[in-house]
Amino acid sequence: MTLSSGRSRGNRATSQLIMTETSKLEYQSDDVEAVKSLFEELDEPLPLASIVQTILERKKAGVTRKRIKIFDPRSDYEIGDLILKNYDETLRAGKTRTIHVKDEVLLMVVDKFKHPVLPCTMLEVHYEGTGSFKLHTEFLAKTGAKLLLACAQSDPPADVRFLEDSQDPRVKAQEPTPEEESAFTASLQRDVTTSPLFLQWQNNWFLAERKIEINPGIIHRAEKLIKDHGSSLATEDILTEIFSTNSGDVKFPTFAISFNHTLENFYRKKFVCVSFKHWGRWNLQENLDAKKNEAPGVVERLEDFIETIEGEEEILARKRERLILPFLEASTEQVRMCLSFRDTSAGALRPLHVPAGFFGMEREIPVRYGEQRFMIDYFPESGILLGFGDLFARCRQGDMLALERSGEEYELAFETAEGERRSGVGFRYDEKRDLIVSSEEPRQSNFRQQEEALVTPDDLHKVDGLQPEIHRRRDLYEAAVKILHGIGDAKKSYPMNVLKLFHILDALAFVPWEKFLRLLLSYPAFYQRPEDVSEAIFRLDVSKVSFELGGRPAVAPTVEPAVGASAPAPVVEEDSKFGLFAEKLQAALGSGGKDKKGKKR
Repeated sequence: MTLSSGRSRGNRATSQLIMTETSKLEYQSDDVEAVKSLFEELDEPLPLASIVQTILERKKAGVTRKRIKIFDPRSDYEIGDLILKNYDETLRAGKTRTIHVKDEVLLMVVDKFKHPVLPCTMLEVHYEGTGSFKLHTEFLAKTGAKLLLACAQSDPPADVRFLEDSQDPRVKAQEPTPEEESAFTASLQRDVTTSPLFLQWQNNWFLAERKIEINPGIIHRAEKLIKDHGSSLATEDILTEIFSTNSGDVKFPTFAISFNHTLENFYRKKFVCVSFKHWGRWNLQENLDAKKNEAPGVVERLEDFIETIEGEEEILARKRERLILPFLEASTEQVRMCLSFRDTSAGALRPLHVPAGFFGMEREIPVRYGEQRFMIDYFPESGILLGFGDLFARCRQGDMLALERSGEEYELAFETAEGERRSGVGFRYDEKRDLIVSSEEPRQSNFRQQEEALVTPDDLHKVDGLQPEIHRRRDLYEAAVKILHGIGDAKKSYPMNVLKLFHILDALAFVPWEKFLRLLLSYPAFYQRPEDVSEAIFRLDVSKVSFELGGRPAVAPTVEPAVGASAPAPVVEEDSKFGLFAEKLQAALGSGGKDKKGKKR
């Protein structure tokens, strides 16, 4: 066996076959007890990676506790010793065959006796490694000869020298491969998770018997602290108030894991962990529900709308792969957005595409906009972020922005447009009528807008009467067809940017993006030409529309809402709905959508 890395296979074979005290690095059932002993020694929670590394180090230490002696013919050795001999000689490997071995070979002493004639001691040694030296030992075994070494050739014998631990060939041989360490980690995590001996919060583990009791009185005080604060509180702030402990105390991790484990396992309906960083932050479910209730126009799902989708999932997937949406381009560090009417009215963001892991497991997102810093609530079940109300008060439909991850913060940036500030009519969400309505104050902004997705006053006039019908029929397919037919250019097959169509339909009746995209990809009435794909334009094939489009169609019987869904808003024909909003927007922008210099916007 050699000390060089090139013969690590030989090292591993030797260390596993000739050591009587070998303790394999594979996972064993008694490793759970080793974890228990580890916690009893340290008395503090540990992450899984630290537990695994400590247990593996201890297992490796058990394998290599017998030190290796460097062979010197002047020194004496005992049975059971491991000795390292440096060979540089020609040895027999057959009756007529010889080999030259120049290597360091690890041997075990299995017997010793005085030489009958010479003044020395003879050692019988065994070799269980691989390589060229193995050929020599196999030849000796076939002939019945023993592998012998002469030692103790000086009187008194010379002192024995030991091999440095850093040069021990078994140490490297026992280093687990990434695959072995991964398998060990998975097995240990499985058994520690299911064992009643331990408690867990996220990636932190501790002994269940040393958990600090968190009684209902403590829970009530924590609830009151969060209520009084009005927003989330860090675990440290709560524990400092209740137990007078902070992160600088030795026992703080024990308090933290006990408190967090109790909330997560027994009070999940009342408390929500909105951040898992630095032992976490907690908010009340009722606080988060209140924030959603303040923005029903972007939170509710109108599941009572009819969704008659044609086509199989595989077909939809293939179509989706071919669909190019430039405004959805996003990297793992950035999300780009084009604001809709509902986004700006509710101070919300509904990203249409979020890279996997972009928000991680966080429910509360720290955002920076210029010199401003604020916290945003993320609702993964509906894919929205709430809390932009003050910032979005001066934004308009079509304004472009980007949310970029920067360390633990997320930086918000608007795309600015050159030239003077542009005015637009303000708008808000009317909860009772489920409607975007105009406000009295105009909005000014120099943010750049997604021109292809911009909804004009003329567009709103053309779809002014559709909302009552949409709420009666509850059919998104018909609504999308009639929007394209009412606004699009008939000579060019009614073309419209997919995001513009989404924003109009979304303003008339809240539509989840995935349902909208599924709608476009499912019906043959919607199609794209090759030149349309890069610009994300959809067209309408009226020959494939089965209902009447030549005027206001007959009113179908009202569809009853699904169980648990809110009833549709009452229809008031004389209420122009979008009329007031469209008229003020038209007046603010000027006739024909031109600015003071007569240039088209």
